[in-house]
Amino acid sequence: MTTNDELLILIEYEDKAISTKLNQQEAFKQAFSYLKSGDAKMCLTVCNVTLQQFPKDINLLCLCARANIALRLFEDAKKSLDKAILIAPDFAIARDTFGDLLLIQGKPDRALKEYQKALQLDPDRPRIAEKIDQAKAMQIELQKLQQAAQKDGKASPKLRMSFEDEMAQALEHQEADRNQEAEDIYRSILKRDPNHVEAARLLARIAMDHERYGEAEIFLTHALQNAPDYARAWIDLVNAQQQQDKYDEATKSALELLRITPDSPESHMMYAGVIGSAGRHEEAIIAYEKAIALEPEKP
Repeated sequence: MTTNDELLILIEYEDKAISTKLNQQEAFKQAFSYLKSGDAKMCLTVCNVTLQQFPKDINLLCLCARANIALRLFEDAKKSLDKAILIAPDFAIARDTFGDLLLIQGKPDRALKEYQKALQLDPDRPRIAEKIDQAKAMQIELQKLQQAAQKDGKASPKLRMSFEDEMAQALEHQEADRNQEAEDIYRSILKRDPNHVEAARLLARIAMDHERYGEAEIFLTHALQNAPDYARAWIDLVNAQQQQDKYDEATKSALELLRITPDSPESHMMYAGVIGSAGRHEEAIIAYEKAIALEPEKP
């Protein structure tokens, strides 16, 4: 280290030596630029190195948490946010970020409290009202499922088809465009098993077909909480988020899809489409070229 305000970053990252002299503010900007470009791993690396010199920098702690969330390192994200909130309990960014972590973990009640706290601290916080609405919507859906499951549990036992038979019947309805009948079956399955991943995903598909993209996002987020490596659900989630112009969220979901299926041309094509829509055209071209290289017979 050179002075209290500067540090020398010298690290090995993916076989590349990185050496750069940065002050505290520049280090944050560099880490943030990595996260915006989709390189959460590099963002986390810069944050961790910088935090060794500035361990009480609440902005860096929150950025570190966001990188960990993108990498699905939820426990590490919570540790960073706990530190930030301990240092500055009234820091709106920390409350907002903690809300994002809780919502992605399927905990809308606690997420809502954090978002409301962030709004109270900073009424002009970007997208905070939208996040509050999203948390409330997820809260309502989960409450409905829990209440239905309790009600169904109290009912007298009766003969019932297996989940597999019900899913097959629902798919027949869906393929015949009898979406209401299919939706009723999927909801019935989720009443008895709120963690039934495929029922939640297919229910989301029906919601998307009827342009209820926010509802679809809720079901897909819940499904992925129980099956984080389900690529088809990530594809659907990217589409649902794009339809709502949520390009930051869609980019994160597309990157998660790439992590799961790095050799899939479809995954690279989807990522290219998302970042292209977000205005990152040069990066989108690179991603398209990668997709074509993986499947050259498709122009």
